[in-house]
Amino acid sequence: MSDEDARGTLSAYYSIDNGPENLIKTVTSDGTSKSFSTTYTIPNDLSDGVHILRIWAKDSENGQSEIVSRTFYVYTIPKQPLSKGYDIITSNSVRLLWNPNGNSSAISYHYEVRKKSDNSLFIQGTTNGTSVTVTGLSGGYEQYRYFVRAKNGNNEFTDFTELIIPNLVVYQKSNYAKAEWAIEMEDSDVLYESSFEEGEERPNFSWSTWGTGGQSLTTEEAYEGNRSVRIEDTITNGNHISFPATYSPYSIMVFGKKYFPNGTDLSLSFYAKSTGTGTITASGDGGWANSIFSYDVKVAENAPVGSKTIKLDSLNGIRLGTRITTDTEPYPDIMNMYRIQEIDEENKIITLNTGLKVQYNAGEQLRYRAWRSAFSFGSRTVNSNQWTLFNINTKVNDYDDYDVLTRGGSFYIQTMTGNIVYLDNIKFGYATKAELYRDGTKVYEGFLSDYDDYEATDKAKPDSVSAIDVKNTGNQINISFDEPTDQGTTYNYQVKAVKHNGDVISSEIKSVTITSGIKGYSYVIDSNPNTIPDDIVDATTPEINHTINPNVKNYIHIKVIDNEGNVSDVFHQEIGIPVLTAMPVHAEDYIHLEWDMKDDSKQYTYMVYKKAEGESEYQSIPLKDRIKVLEVYPYTSVLKEWTDTYGQGKITTDSVTIENFNANPTQIWNYDVIVFGFSDGNSGKDLTSTSAAEVKKFIQSGRGVLFGHDTLAKWSKFINFVKLADEANVELYGLGRDYGTPQESWEDVPWVGGEKIKITRKGFLTNYPWKIGNVGDTLDIPFTHTNSQIFKGDIWLEFVDIHPDAETNVPVGDVVEKNGGTSNAYLHTWNNVAVIQTGHMIRAGATPDRWVTSDEQKLVINTLFYLAQITDKTSLDDHTGQDVTGPTKPTITDVKMINNGNTVYVEYTASEDRGTKYYYYVEGTASNTKVKSNIADATVKSGLKGYSIVVDQNPDTIPDNVIETTELSFNINQKFYQKFYVHVAAVDNAGNISEVAHYECVDTIPPVINVTGNATEWTNQDVVLTATAHDNESGLKGIKLPDGTWVYSDTATFVVTNNGSYTFIAEDNFGNQTSVTVI
Repeated sequence: MSDEDARGTLSAYYSIDNGPENLIKTVTSDGTSKSFSTTYTIPNDLSDGVHILRIWAKDSENGQSEIVSRTFYVYTIPKQPLSKGYDIITSNSVRLLWNPNGNSSAISYHYEVRKKSDNSLFIQGTTNGTSVTVTGLSGGYEQYRYFVRAKNGNNEFTDFTELIIPNLVVYQKSNYAKAEWAIEMEDSDVLYESSFEEGEERPNFSWSTWGTGGQSLTTEEAYEGNRSVRIEDTITNGNHISFPATYSPYSIMVFGKKYFPNGTDLSLSFYAKSTGTGTITASGDGGWANSIFSYDVKVAENAPVGSKTIKLDSLNGIRLGTRITTDTEPYPDIMNMYRIQEIDEENKIITLNTGLKVQYNAGEQLRYRAWRSAFSFGSRTVNSNQWTLFNINTKVNDYDDYDVLTRGGSFYIQTMTGNIVYLDNIKFGYATKAELYRDGTKVYEGFLSDYDDYEATDKAKPDSVSAIDVKNTGNQINISFDEPTDQGTTYNYQVKAVKHNGDVISSEIKSVTITSGIKGYSYVIDSNPNTIPDDIVDATTPEINHTINPNVKNYIHIKVIDNEGNVSDVFHQEIGIPVLTAMPVHAEDYIHLEWDMKDDSKQYTYMVYKKAEGESEYQSIPLKDRIKVLEVYPYTSVLKEWTDTYGQGKITTDSVTIENFNANPTQIWNYDVIVFGFSDGNSGKDLTSTSAAEVKKFIQSGRGVLFGHDTLAKWSKFINFVKLADEANVELYGLGRDYGTPQESWEDVPWVGGEKIKITRKGFLTNYPWKIGNVGDTLDIPFTHTNSQIFKGDIWLEFVDIHPDAETNVPVGDVVEKNGGTSNAYLHTWNNVAVIQTGHMIRAGATPDRWVTSDEQKLVINTLFYLAQITDKTSLDDHTGQDVTGPTKPTITDVKMINNGNTVYVEYTASEDRGTKYYYYVEGTASNTKVKSNIADATVKSGLKGYSIVVDQNPDTIPDNVIETTELSFNINQKFYQKFYVHVAAVDNAGNISEVAHYECVDTIPPVINVTGNATEWTNQDVVLTATAHDNESGLKGIKLPDGTWVYSDTATFVVTNNGSYTFIAEDNFGNQTSVTVI
């Protein structure tokens, strides 16, 4: 700088970013150019970014030069941010948090989200703040790892910091809550670490002679780096076996000794994952204590050097495998330790594993040293296939006679698993302080990594009884109910890690519900509607047996008590038992039922259950004569036309598409019976899981369901209809045809089908309200078939003349009987569910006249009535209670041929109409209550109608049910010339036929013949011989004269002209002959 007027002084100044002026230098002005230089130190508070340096000169007379400007940049070297974890966790997002670690606001932060499965980058970004919310975390936040690093304006980055929150697990232990947590160790606290990489410590897997225990180093998995420890199936491979044991489910890996001051708050940290579940336990084995102790045992005889046996005066406290010593001085003179290998209890002699190096003298007390553990940890359960952080914290043991810092602890890890466990990133360090909060209140503060919260017990009352099921036998009642739920008490836990810098990192809030379980029930049965039972358990199972007075109102009061003594609200309920009577109406062939319900406090609906004598299971029966039906059709509605035609005005039918039904399945509750199907393959349309569940509830409520052709079947790849097969008592098998499976590989339940069906069972479905036919009658139908189904209920009609259908290429095979069922059924029922094969021909291309017959429509009508099985009435005419039993078998007492064999006379004993005996009970259901009546029985007898008789030459003919006579004898005008049979069956008024009496008829008695006249006396005239014959069995066929001529009469004459021998033969209708010779 220079000043031309050369007067006074000349000064140089500078400023930063238009800040205050600062003097650089002042010189005397002499007109010459003056140079200067200076060093500028950037102030600490100068922000990162672009700045302007301005320099100018001024003289002492206030003259000023031009300002010279220079631009410069300031960039702070960023510091690595500190983790504060993350919070505000949702199903697909978290907020990441970090401490700037003193960085200025000019520093930005680059964050990354990586998948745990392969460490691939999922999301990254940059922000100027100290938090950011990341979204779109498919599968939950646990599937990812989170990292952040600082960055300055010059694109200089720090190392990444992983953002980790404490891992908290809470669960019920015994009757209280147990919390376990893991906190990522601060770098400054780490005393030891190994990830099993090159140059790092690797454990010894071998133990004694028991091998490696399924443990190895592997590169197939690693939390960080390239290696981890793999432990496989220690249940089989376990090697942590110590004498005298020969098996252990644990495997052990051993590390070198670790040295820490006694009393240190020590944390063991590691990452682990498992293909199933495993338990990891760690310990630091110390050594023999400095101190020497004595047993209360003395040596009985000198034991010299080299001896392996010592005789003692007592074996008090002596155990196999323990150690003794001959040392007399404390550590460090631990010289001689011996293991007790055998104990001779009779002679009080112990045998050691090696000979004595120092003599034990008689009278000396037997000495030992205690084994001191350096540090020991609890265990942790590994049951996640994701790498998970674990801490097991403890205090280093503080024994006066064992200094862990000096003598160390042999660190080892035990693992038990039946699967595979991976272990990585083991660290020892100073434990981080933790605070545990329960429902927002701090319950623990300290350096451990688990807490037994004995205050967190079940404090909530259990659910009360919601409904009862009442049965009775006379005045003895049985009350049962579902075991109520002990809801327990839910506690919310959060652990907070308190870092050295004061940062607090919080875990996710974890909940645990502590339940104590139901202890039992206190109850009272009386005539008071509001009694409160005491808190003493009267019953430990959800069943109560009690005797009541049926002539007064009875109430049950039940209190539920859990194992913590919490009691539920009291359940009060009047007990009303329906009293059932059953009366046969013989003339009309049904049974009338009535039941009296004394409980009028609520509205009951009823179901009636019946079984015939000899049957093992009760089934529900129809109860209504007017019903509402919903048809759910996949192709076209057909049912309404059928019910309008044959429903006798008693059936109201609505129809919806299966798509409509799936969209609104709750509409079924407006109907008595639901019908699915009536289309080939059900047009490939299935229920949804929601609609199938609703149908299942509908069935279980007692309402009726009819499944049509190809609904309950696997072959159409239906996944929801098939869920209802158990309700129909049908087993389903996959035919395989639609899956491209060759026919020879089909499962062993082929389809069964044809165009002819036979009635196999008599009763309601075949005769009410439409009489379809009798057992054995056949019906012609359009072709249809089963679908690899085994039917295990009642079969009313089955296929006969089984054959495939060439038109539709339907395969058909042999009938299969398995698991108590059959593959052959056209109409099958089980309780309130039916399956019918109607509908195969209802499809595109088949005209309506080929869809269904009138007989099939009537069968459907009968079935709909049968399936309506809920009523609010208290009486019923049970038309399923029919006489279906034949009369007793008659005994044929006499059969003879009369009227010269032209008439067969039959005599037999009287038959009786046995009738059919049925057993019934009623179930009533109301809010909170289900009651069951007594069992009532009735025998319905239609009465003996008469006898059906057949005479033929077939030994086992079954007469029809057409009556020949009502008497106990009968003449059949029929002639036989050889063996024949008489068949007699009794028939009742319901058309039931008794067992048939068969009688074989054979005439083995020859006829009787007499000849009059004498051919030997002298005479000069011709002699006339007269033969007369008769037969009392099959009748006389005729008489053969001596000349061979037959006379078909009972009298014949023959003229004799010469002396001689003349033979006459009589023959009956069965060919028996008698001869007489006249000489």
